[in-house]
Amino acid sequence: MTLDSILPLLQNAALLLALLVIFETVRAEYQHYQSPLQQVGIGLITGAIGVCLMLTPFQYVPGIIFDTRSVLLALVGVFFAPGVTVTTIVITAIHRLMQGGMAAWTGVAVIIASGGLGILWRHLKRERLHTLTWQELYSFGLVVHIVMLGLMLTLPSMQAMAVLADISLPVLLIFPTATALVGTLMARGLAEDRTHKQLKISEERLRLALAAGKIGLTELDIETGVFKVSDDYARLLGYEPDEFEETYSSALERSDPAVIPGNQALMETYLATATPDNPGELRLELHLRGKNGSWRWLNSVSRVVEWDDRGRPSRLIGTHVDVTEEKKAAQALADAQQKTSALLEQSNKSRLALLSALEDRQQTERELQTREAMLREVGRIARVGGWELDVDTRKVHYTAEMFTVLGMPERGPEPLEKAVEIIDPGQRDEAIRFLDNCITQAEPFDVELRCLRHNAAAFWVRVIGKPVIENGVVRKITGSLQDIDARKQAEYDREQSYDLLVKLAAQVPGAIYQYQQFPDGSSCFPWSSPGIEDIYEVTPEEVREDAKPVTKRLHPDDRQRVVDEITQSAERLTPFHSEYRVILPRQGLKWRLCNAIPERVEDGSTLWHGMITDITERKASEEALRLASLVYRNSSEGMVVTDPDGTIVDINATFSEVTGYSAEEVVGKKPSLLKSGRHSRAFYQTMWEDLLRDGHWEGEIWNRRKNGEIYPESLVINAAHNPDGSVHRWVAQFSDITEKKQAEQLIWRQANYDQLTGLPNRRMVQDRLVQDMKKSQRSGMPLALLFLDLDRFKEVNDTLGHEKGDLLLQEAAQRLTQCVRETDTVGRLGGDEFIILMGDLKELASIERVTHDVLDAMSKPFDLGNDLAFISASIGITLYPDDGETSDDLLKNADQAMYAAKRGGRNNYQYFTPAMQHAALERMDIINDLRKALAEDQLWVAYQPIISLATGRLHKAEALVRWNHPDKGPVGPNVFIPIAEDTGMIFDIGRRVIFDAAERAKQWRGEIHENFQVSVNISPVQLHNHDHSVFNALRDSLANSTLNSAIVLEITEGILLDMSAEVREQLLAFRDAGIQVALDDFGTGYSSLSYLKKFDIDYIKIDQSFISTLREDNEDMVLCEAIIAMAHKLGIMVIAEGVETEEQARLLTGIGCDFAQGYYFSPPIPARAFAEFNKRLQGGALSCQATR
Repeated sequence: MTLDSILPLLQNAALLLALLVIFETVRAEYQHYQSPLQQVGIGLITGAIGVCLMLTPFQYVPGIIFDTRSVLLALVGVFFAPGVTVTTIVITAIHRLMQGGMAAWTGVAVIIASGGLGILWRHLKRERLHTLTWQELYSFGLVVHIVMLGLMLTLPSMQAMAVLADISLPVLLIFPTATALVGTLMARGLAEDRTHKQLKISEERLRLALAAGKIGLTELDIETGVFKVSDDYARLLGYEPDEFEETYSSALERSDPAVIPGNQALMETYLATATPDNPGELRLELHLRGKNGSWRWLNSVSRVVEWDDRGRPSRLIGTHVDVTEEKKAAQALADAQQKTSALLEQSNKSRLALLSALEDRQQTERELQTREAMLREVGRIARVGGWELDVDTRKVHYTAEMFTVLGMPERGPEPLEKAVEIIDPGQRDEAIRFLDNCITQAEPFDVELRCLRHNAAAFWVRVIGKPVIENGVVRKITGSLQDIDARKQAEYDREQSYDLLVKLAAQVPGAIYQYQQFPDGSSCFPWSSPGIEDIYEVTPEEVREDAKPVTKRLHPDDRQRVVDEITQSAERLTPFHSEYRVILPRQGLKWRLCNAIPERVEDGSTLWHGMITDITERKASEEALRLASLVYRNSSEGMVVTDPDGTIVDINATFSEVTGYSAEEVVGKKPSLLKSGRHSRAFYQTMWEDLLRDGHWEGEIWNRRKNGEIYPESLVINAAHNPDGSVHRWVAQFSDITEKKQAEQLIWRQANYDQLTGLPNRRMVQDRLVQDMKKSQRSGMPLALLFLDLDRFKEVNDTLGHEKGDLLLQEAAQRLTQCVRETDTVGRLGGDEFIILMGDLKELASIERVTHDVLDAMSKPFDLGNDLAFISASIGITLYPDDGETSDDLLKNADQAMYAAKRGGRNNYQYFTPAMQHAALERMDIINDLRKALAEDQLWVAYQPIISLATGRLHKAEALVRWNHPDKGPVGPNVFIPIAEDTGMIFDIGRRVIFDAAERAKQWRGEIHENFQVSVNISPVQLHNHDHSVFNALRDSLANSTLNSAIVLEITEGILLDMSAEVREQLLAFRDAGIQVALDDFGTGYSSLSYLKKFDIDYIKIDQSFISTLREDNEDMVLCEAIIAMAHKLGIMVIAEGVETEEQARLLTGIGCDFAQGYYFSPPIPARAFAEFNKRLQGGALSCQATR
């Protein structure tokens, strides 16, 4: 948009101020107006403003007009009555239709939507329009104008896109801001009205409280003498407020001259002693002349509330309560009691005189008349009437004064039932009960009752009755009736005043109290408000006589200090001010603030008037602030505080330590001086957006120290808000995480790389394999995985030591890295296993090239210092996606291919084939079945007889393990024994075979001959494992040392090449224990005479491959003869395996072979069939002996 396009929009926004003026004018009635007509009238005004706004539009193309009517209508909807909004919508919509154009109806839709959203928002926020914040109004404006822009889509698509592209940014920048600005001013106006109304309500409540308590207020300007009084003060003196004007001089003129000197002296003393810190109170009794010359007694309590620059009193506020009736009632009661006592005394004297001096009857009658006149006068003054009940006639006689008191005309005696009708019906039964008790039990009574005058007005009387007894029987009841209504009213008024005081005190936070300390050291709370139950968890009654329950609540560490402060206040009569702790049963530890003013009482005690408040939260806040300050100043993390615009206002010491900047160098500047340059503008923009939206941001960031060093830090930023929700401060807390980052890098390196070779470890290889598989899916090019295992590495490691083995692995890793491309991954899985990942294979020939390079590199000699080692490598290869869909499948299949390469002779490679997978599955089935077989004892031991060729007799047996599978039938040892060796199950199998062989050897030495031996095959795996020692198994199976020679252990030639400590130790242990060793399959491997001699081999067994082709004068015959001769020269006996024909037995006998075994003699048979075989052999059923 051009400047000419933007200026009309700004002019529209400026015109919205007219709406604010209208709102200010009618604000007092913003929620509901006096009539719908008023709402329409205001709507016409706001509609006119809308028309004015539309007369200064932005016109994109002819007929397409934009202005700020949406802002106007939205705000009218929120802050004006619905009738005003509807009227405004109608006027602006009509005007827009009159303007015409292709977008006329779109404009009308915008008008209706804006006003409707305003009405909806007013309904949702109706309870808190006065508290709407700038952010809420801005969000509301944003929603309204997003809806407005959405309505632009009702235009033809090409025009809609063009319009939106041109106006969206200005509209969203200006219109929501204008909405928030004007709306904030309106909300503040509503808040001011609400505050003003609440103030008026508070003032009205105070006025009602003063009026209800009939309390008058006066205000005296001491310097000028200006005297102001409240309306209630005028009413106390009998005036209406509009006919009463009072000045200080007129107040003195209407005062009783008798009390003026004393009151002036008290006032002068008070003004001379009052100070701002101890204003005290001025208490006076005023006797003032009211309207029509009547005198009123007022109790006055005043206090100085303002002081001049020199600290002298300048303004005095006083409260005044009318106590005239209380004064009158008290005086009347005192007079009545005095006169009644005199009357009774005189009456008694008269009656005594009458009885003792009948002779002077006339004189007595005159005196009686005089006394009766006096009695009537006293009754009239004290409003006391007399009555007498004749019990026999049940009639009541009255004195003349009685009718005056009751306010009824005089009449003669009347029945008791008629007389009690003057008593209030609610108390009539009670009065009759008193009379009956007096008659029947001679009990006098003195009660207060309510009576009714002839006009039905109720009033209180005191009724006294005494029995007159004649001859032990009550004949009469005489008594009096006194009008005490004025006293009861005064008592009621006092109770009401006291109740009002108690209620007001109950509303005051904390407790109002009087505390009195007597000269003997005792103390009490004569009066306290109900708040003391919360302050000290005691009731006012509990401490009215003794303050010890409160003293016990004081914290032990504060108790003596508080006592000393009270003593000092009492001695000096200075205000008591103290903060102290209390320990309460329910609330626990709390803080209390006590303020009180003392006064000396006539009995020498000190009476404090004061207030106690709970300051626990304040103390906690102070402590929190103190701790926060300590944390801020002494935190190990850097802290910085900025104003809402991001300008630094304070930092802590750690900030300087981390960044190198002092407070003087950064205060007043922006935190951007720490920018490292590693983050983009978008990063900081996103950070500020999060802060402005959430008031919080947390993350890691790179900053620059003063010396230019870039460092990482962990940063948390939070907003501290003002009561209105706006941001007061931004508080940032950060820590230098350089060491943490370095540690994380080290941990990551250790977790993902092999420490010995520096190559990726299994975890990293797995991760890269998954990533390369995804990359292969996207590119469509295959991925190759090469699983490599070093051949004969274990021999090097065991013979040359682990240090040389580590050197070999490091050198192998370097060679492998040099054989692959830069994009390929070389990793070490562990031990001597390596992985090569080759991705993006444009041609599979690359695999062959790398594989040959690896094999060539691994077959070259390894220089290990003083030693030279020769190894090779076996490699298994799988391709993705042909050979597996998951990383686990690829690794498993490559491992199978690698083992196939080892079985193929090593130093070569194999691609994975489905047959390998099938074999692997079969192997897994065998493993599972073998575990079950061990658990269910499916394995058993067969024994193959070994015959002495010289005698033809049974001399030995070879123990051979067999497995009858319940489903598959017999499983050959060549199938399950290698698997048992790989899985470790060979140890359990070997232990069982050794145990069974030992038992059979012991049995057959008793049944066949005493030197019978059983041979047991020992796997190389068994000899290599220290935890499952063969020697220990033999030791546990053989009952005593004499049986050691009954077992012969058969080992293969490969074991003799193993120089490991475990193998050497066990072979030597066999020799020392007298256990013989046979070398199985002799002639098929690396046969070394030095090993035969070194380990004292007792037997060698010629492999059946030589025996099966044995003929006269053939090569195998010569070889067998040489082996036998050589063995006999070394003192070793020879056993021939696989003898299947008589000719083979004869030839072996002829060349001096000692023993033979094979199917010619017997296949392996169960142990239970061995005795039968021996019988048949001895009986000649088997002709096994061959002639030489």
